Amino acid sequence: MLINRADFQDQLELLQKCSSKSLNDDPSDKVIVIEQGLLNISRGRLITFIATPMEFSGYFLLDSLTNIIKNINGNEVNLEYGQNKKTGATELHISGSGKTTMGLAPHPMPDLSSKIEKVFEMIQDKQFKKLPDNFIDGLQKIKLCTASEKDHVILGNVSINKKILTASDNFKIGRFVMTSQIPDNFLIDTYNIDGIIAFQPTHYFLSETTISFQRNDDYQICAINRKEYPNFDPFFEKTMLDFAVEFPPEVSEAVLMSKQLPGKDPDRVLNMKMVPMKGIIFECRAPTGWYRKPVGCKWPHKAISFDLNLNVLDEILKEFTPHIEIGEPSDKKSGMGMIRKGEFYYTFPISLITE
Repeated sequence: MLINRADFQDQLELLQKCSSKSLNDDPSDKVIVIEQGLLNISRGRLITFIATPMEFSGYFLLDSLTNIIKNINGNEVNLEYGQNKKTGATELHISGSGKTTMGLAPHPMPDLSSKIEKVFEMIQDKQFKKLPDNFIDGLQKIKLCTASEKDHVILGNVSINKKILTASDNFKIGRFVMTSQIPDNFLIDTYNIDGIIAFQPTHYFLSETTISFQRNDDYQICAINRKEYPNFDPFFEKTMLDFAVEFPPEVSEAVLMSKQLPGKDPDRVLNMKMVPMKGIIFECRAPTGWYRKPVGCKWPHKAISFDLNLNVLDEILKEFTPHIEIGEPSDKKSGMGMIRKGEFYYTFPISLITE
């Protein structure tokens, strides 16, 4: 069969992006080629189906097939699945321009007929509803606030509760208010969030155990969790905290330089100390390096200290220079801070310190 190379590459690369992250990432994701299109069942966590008619069925390493299609010459490629006349082995023959031909052996095809049939049962003849307009924007903003699944079974999820998306690692909390609601409460595993964002769905169908997403003729199926999520509402009940202060411009440098420290710890923080008569002190420490920068500014309140997740702060600064709203620490020496922009809220603890 002759197909457009660029279109086929885009479809395979989308499947790669939709592959859910695992605790032990490896390049062994497979693409299942069936008559109706391309199917990826990503480690049992996330199922993505791309509708494109095919003339053969097979089971191939997703990364290998994608890289061949990406690098072979020609605007069109010819795919033929059958026996190699010289070796007798069953192969996928891929032909590009300039007489370039490659062969890719399939993986042994497990009996997935019942699973594939179940996938289509989940999406056929269902009444899909429109997702809130800013659903994907909300997932993008709060995904960095989740705990890793290995650290916390419940907080390793994003909570979807009517109009509210919530994520937390028991230290920082992210909340996003959608433009309309999904009429249910459930959790989605944090390892599926990047795949859903890459898929860019527009509609959904909710069952008792899964949520199915739709984009044109393509579908994605994700397991949901009905367990109870902690109630973080008290942290957001105040419309305004005691006072607000704008980040100084130097915060951009602080984030940039802190990200240059060795290592890629997703939980790395930028510490801010706000001290009367001294101003603000930015600090970041990594196992093999550190960063420090004092910034002179007026601070007429008690000396406080707080940590901001470096990745979250970096994402926030891409859109705007925020104010920090601060609930002044009580006699218990603890308070709260909040950064918000439109529908997005990010809270974190604050402590009193000795000057």
